[in-house]
Amino acid sequence: MARTSVKVRLRNVRIAYPRLFTPDEKTGKRSCLIMIPNDSEAAQAWRRGVAEAWRVAQDEISKASFPDNPQPALTRAMLGIKVAGEISPSGSVYPDEYSGHIVFSASSKYDISVCNNRGNAINATDEELIYSGQIAHVAIELFPFKRPEKTGISRILQNVFIVGGGERIDLGSGSHNLSAAEEWADEISESSSASSFDDDAASFPF
Repeated sequence: MARTSVKVRLRNVRIAYPRLFTPDEKTGKRSCLIMIPNDSEAAQAWRRGVAEAWRVAQDEISKASFPDNPQPALTRAMLGIKVAGEISPSGSVYPDEYSGHIVFSASSKYDISVCNNRGNAINATDEELIYSGQIAHVAIELFPFKRPEKTGISRILQNVFIVGGGERIDLGSGSHNLSAAEEWADEISESSSASSFDDDAASFPF
């Protein structure tokens, strides 16, 4: 199917397991975990963005991949949502810190632009300044996919704007994108909690 994507800008979320500069040896991707408080503006923006990505792709996905089920339901598992107390694919238990949040990972095989709240770029030499639990704005590209073994919505991490603050938490151990400073230029002088979507929140199963 053709690539149909929706960009979502999420303000004042928490990041965890940040690996934003050095690719993972197994996947070759840079990544972090995104933790969105359930009752936040960012959660509403996330739900709307996902619903929009799924809606835009429905006709094409249905015709190409779901001839017997023209309206496949989008599930929590298809978005990689992680829930406190549930068992991960590796057999570990997701930590209590996930409670009250929408939690998922986002990654990219390309360099991820990262900046601080003054618009100054953060690079690998400053990686120790970024920690699990930190508050950030993030831009994510969502696009649905259908493969024989799996259907879902991929989450491509485009950039990260470090707002600063946020209690540390112990959870265990693309060239076409805007830079973080460009994406969040209006946030450099002061932070806002408004989402990038202005329409009413849609009903959502998670």
